[in-house]
Amino acid sequence: MLHTRSNADTIMPGERILLGTLTASRRDEQNRFHADFAIVTVDGLDDGYLTGTEENGDSVRIDTRHGNAGDGRRILWSVPLPEGPEDMVRRFCTVALEGGDIDGALFLVESVEGDVATARFVTSPTYAEMAARKTTPADGTSLAPTGTKGNAVFAGTVRLHVPLVRQRDPVSGRMERFPKTEKAAWTAGDLVACVDYSCAFVDGAMTYTPSECVVVGNFADDAALGRFLPATPPPRHGVFASRDPGPGAYWKRDHEEGLARVALEPDEGLVLAYGHGGEHPYPACSVLGSSGLTFHVESDVTTTLAGVAPGNGLWVIEEAKHWGHRYGDGEYETGIGGKWRPATREDFARFGLTERDVELELADAFDMYAKDMDQQVDRYIALAEEAHLQAQAAPVTP
Repeated sequence: MLHTRSNADTIMPGERILLGTLTASRRDEQNRFHADFAIVTVDGLDDGYLTGTEENGDSVRIDTRHGNAGDGRRILWSVPLPEGPEDMVRRFCTVALEGGDIDGALFLVESVEGDVATARFVTSPTYAEMAARKTTPADGTSLAPTGTKGNAVFAGTVRLHVPLVRQRDPVSGRMERFPKTEKAAWTAGDLVACVDYSCAFVDGAMTYTPSECVVVGNFADDAALGRFLPATPPPRHGVFASRDPGPGAYWKRDHEEGLARVALEPDEGLVLAYGHGGEHPYPACSVLGSSGLTFHVESDVTTTLAGVAPGNGLWVIEEAKHWGHRYGDGEYETGIGGKWRPATREDFARFGLTERDVELELADAFDMYAKDMDQQVDRYIALAEEAHLQAQAAPVTP
């Protein structure tokens, strides 16, 4: 059951809930969902069952022990819904549920010029609590809340890319399946809700790009939006249930902006390669330092790069990028490729290391005492230079 109450029998007559199904979406991502629901007004409690009336006038009985209606539908949302017209409520709830716990977001459009909109990031009090425990990024930007009006918490102004969108069914709010061919038509005062979004620096400015978005409605002022939004965030569900619920989760925003900053760095790493040519039971490596998005998102970079370097030694891999190849039998292989060159002592400093740090890494790799690693830095630099020269001299295979 996805509602945030411990017992369904605490729901009072007159309250509205969502009754329906929530299944993994066709995009096959674990925190993506497809929502199909009805808005039910609760009439009362009858012998262990909630009784209520759906939007179309049908009556429904819901088992308070399990929160289901006996027809495959269950309670998806029992905390307060937004206060407004049903079409706006439905659009808001559809995007909130389909976005999982953290990925969705709300943007209040202030102006639109071409493909770029200026908008305020809208979130909930939960966001403010989490932001208070975080530090400001090194570039001086801050994701802290900047104001509150009713149930709306504003967290700064953002640059928003106006995307191509699919149409949504005007009744269900669900996305149609045909391609994205129409640019979103936004105006000042529109509340844009999206299932997901990403960030990147465009023309030197942090830019948000929403995906699977819809205009919930247009609001004359902040007070009107504050009255519409629910006081309690949408219910938590799925594998991310312990994290800040969305839309507008702090964790998601901090993550996406962080990725955008890392993407500005060169994709390179300082790599200790060993085990080539029988020196070790198998080729292995240690990544002593790195920068850029490729290394940032790779979960097991030492395994991915093991045996990839041209030979033993201290190396720098530049322009590192992920690659993938699918074979005829369906097997899929991935890795990291780039330009390899021997490392120098100047490279140590670029990755924030001293020569002593590198000696300790060598000692750890070979399970030796650091005092026994004298001259090993010189040796591994020389090994890389030798392997590099051999690779350059090797005949090119046609």
